[in-house]
Amino acid sequence: MDIEVALVVDHDGTPRYRLWGGNYGWGFLMAADSLECVAYTAQHAMEHWSPTQRPIFWAMDRAWRRGDHDFHQTFEFCWWNDQCWNAIANEEPGTVGSEPSIRAQFADPK
Repeated sequence: MDIEVALVVDHDGTPRYRLWGGNYGWGFLMAADSLECVAYTAQHAMEHWSPTQRPIFWAMDRAWRRGDHDFHQTFEFCWWNDQCWNAIANEEPGTVGSEPSIRAQFADPK
């Protein structure tokens, strides 16, 4: 099992996310300072959970394409496909795809 972790920083060098990935195309985009899962992927394609993810996916895709990183897992940050985003536009937050179960896995057990 190969596992990679990358710290994702903004243009000022401030840590924004941690990208975890493993072979077979699984991955998690987490907040930089917590276990908050921002996005999840299985089989290389990030799941669309909320329209609020679209700008994040665009930025991640842009950073990914720069190629000045050592993260080798391949993920698709599908920000360009309006059909995917339109399909979830009116869904209740926290209910789409794997989001409920993924968030439950990382929830604080308190």
